[in-house]
Amino acid sequence: EKEPIYKLNFVPNDPLYNGTGKWYHDLVGSEAAWDISQGSNSIKIAIVDNAVYADHVDLTTYKQWDIADNDADATPPAGGGWAHGTHCAGLATADINNSIGVASLGANCELIGVKATPDNAPSGDAIYYGFGGVAWACANGANVVSMSYGGTTNSTAMQNLINSYPEVVFLAAAGNDGNTVLQYPGAYDNVICVGSTNLNDSRSSFSNYNGAIPFVDIAAPGGYSYGGLTSLVYTASGNGYGQMGGTSMATPFAAGLVALMLSVDPTLTPGAIESCLLSSGVNINQSIGPRIDALAALQC
Repeated sequence: EKEPIYKLNFVPNDPLYNGTGKWYHDLVGSEAAWDISQGSNSIKIAIVDNAVYADHVDLTTYKQWDIADNDADATPPAGGGWAHGTHCAGLATADINNSIGVASLGANCELIGVKATPDNAPSGDAIYYGFGGVAWACANGANVVSMSYGGTTNSTAMQNLINSYPEVVFLAAAGNDGNTVLQYPGAYDNVICVGSTNLNDSRSSFSNYNGAIPFVDIAAPGGYSYGGLTSLVYTASGNGYGQMGGTSMATPFAAGLVALMLSVDPTLTPGAIESCLLSSGVNINQSIGPRIDALAALQC
């Protein structure tokens, strides 16, 4: 009998990937998933948000665009609340094992950063050009589109846009109002809607959840356990890091897992992706669907 050769369990060398600072990776089993795949640079994750500092040292950016101001620079005009999109981008696709900053679940998958809020907006807490931003991302190579924003208004045009890209996997946040009111784009057909859990797999108190009309499909870590999720932020020096929580954070984290799944099998349809996430997830009985399990999803 030949002695088996065993592979070392992969642990990235990113300095902020340590201790309780990686609780959300530990919860979903990221390291076991990375033993199967550390992502392919042929898979592109689009972050459509207020702004994205796509030139952050911890990102590999394929394309960026400011749909609101019509230029090729998605950089925020300021820090503070404008850091939202950059934080989302880092959770989905910050470079892994580069001895810098954090590690994303999407690992070596690449970013498409789309700025959808104009520089002259009073603050960075609203998305003005979500339709145009999603359309641009889909037309420019996105395999996965992550939308960490929402509202209660249904748009037929937006539903039609989503339907017109049946090969793209769309994910959106469930919302942070702690109620069962439908949030769009999360509640559209052909969108995987993501709720938020804490370290103990309880629903985050802020996370919207399913009521009479279910719309939240899956759950992912997004709560404030140990201060929240650590990712990139835009600061005066550009290359900053910080902690945030919310369904806004759960969504790109789940998008990173979707990108890993596509790295293993790029022929997977959005329907097959969602089916795998549902069947492989952990049943937590919190009215926000199963919590993602990275290893089981890749095995599926």
